[in-house]
Amino acid sequence: MGNARLNNLASSIFHNKVFGYAVTRYAISALHFVTSMIIAVKLGSYLLGIWGFLLLLRRYFQVINLGIPDAVTVFLVKLKDKFQDKVSYETNALLLTSALCGIIVIVTLSFYFFDFSFVSKYDVTWELWVVCAIAILTLYNDVFFKIYRVEGCINELTFYQSIIQILTFVVALLFNGRILINLLLFSYLIGQILSFLVFIFRGFVHINIKRVNYSIAKIILDKAFFLFIYNFIFYLILLSTRSIVSSHYTVADFGNFTFAYTLASAVITLIDAIASLVVPKLIDRYNTEDVDIIDGTINILRINYMYSAYAILEFLLLGFTVVLFFLKTYSSTLGIVILMSLTVVLQTHAFPYTTYLMAKGKEKYLALSSIIALFVNIALVYLLIYILNVDYQFIILGTWVSYFLYSVLNIYFVRLSIKDRHRLGIIKIIKECMPINLFLPVVILAVAAFLSLWWVIMISMAVYFAFNYKQVKVILDYVLVLIRKPEIINIKK
Repeated sequence: MGNARLNNLASSIFHNKVFGYAVTRYAISALHFVTSMIIAVKLGSYLLGIWGFLLLLRRYFQVINLGIPDAVTVFLVKLKDKFQDKVSYETNALLLTSALCGIIVIVTLSFYFFDFSFVSKYDVTWELWVVCAIAILTLYNDVFFKIYRVEGCINELTFYQSIIQILTFVVALLFNGRILINLLLFSYLIGQILSFLVFIFRGFVHINIKRVNYSIAKIILDKAFFLFIYNFIFYLILLSTRSIVSSHYTVADFGNFTFAYTLASAVITLIDAIASLVVPKLIDRYNTEDVDIIDGTINILRINYMYSAYAILEFLLLGFTVVLFFLKTYSSTLGIVILMSLTVVLQTHAFPYTTYLMAKGKEKYLALSSIIALFVNIALVYLLIYILNVDYQFIILGTWVSYFLYSVLNIYFVRLSIKDRHRLGIIKIIKECMPINLFLPVVILAVAAFLSLWWVIMISMAVYFAFNYKQVKVILDYVLVLIRKPEIINIKK
């Protein structure tokens, strides 16, 4: 009997596309991590600062999408059984995206006609046009990605999220110095071109010029505008911190800051492997007024997304200490790596609530919370730099506070929206945002960061699993369900 159950589980895993997608994403994440370490070693702090600036610029261009990809996701989920309407929304979304490409070209031209010190500082010229081309292709591919995600086309999603990482790994192995930066840029460009072609020729994107419609385009923009404000401003929270660090501190300091961000982002990359697939299903599940269903969905997400992220964080931080032991150039960055990781993982606290607000058409709340958090972040970062004169590695504390405030605001808006007034008190919202069983390991990790003591991370890990063993068990149970029944992520089920 036991062997039969094991055989059935093994068979489910082998034939499970979702499991295969997750494993591939984790493998690619590991490859990205290795590539990042190779790049960091070969470039050193100064050249890594230049590469970090180009990536920062690309990130700014990427978020200038007016929220169109997210709006498309919401509309396509609601129109899942109406093919012609889906064609109309896809066509008009891509038309609007084409108009946005002109903005990127204009911004790139401005870098040539005006002497911006924050650009000339990094000694880049023609590279800006490559970043421009990458950004334009990314705008289209992000819309395609959302369409394919709603359709459940996992193979294409895997290709899009893997090809650039594979190309950059090969380039990082073979080249050094400034030529490495140039070829890394072209790797991004080639990866975006190949992904664009795959999305077009696989046939799940439907474009019909006869379906161009001003009214539909306006509906998309109306929906997308506040999603854009939310997304753009939210990304600006961390981008503004990186930008201020890049302009105020030395290129080498920004290289170390970029190195820490690269390590920390691995946490979100791993947890997003599944989250990116389940968002359409969540939007569909939130399409109810039943408070019990809404609360149940939020609780499932809190356990499977937020608690999973912290479990991954604990293991990765131990791994990071090993990496830093061998990378002597960056051995002094343990503190900023821990603080950056704690900041990045804090994004997961808001995920269940932002998804609900998006599904319910309450984008104004998302926009408002992100705007408030951004202003708080800029104020705190400037306070830390110009008033307190702290070292660059502690600047990220301002962003941690801003992300925490952002999560608190979104929890408040959700509780207000579902008229759950008995949980609107500030203390109750803070406890919901940061439960004591997460707060304790976070405090211990903060101590490890300030004292730069790697062994304190092990204490944090022990405390995390001691206080959260029930949540870990629930997470493992859901993983088994996903293995046995991968169809649960399909919005049509």
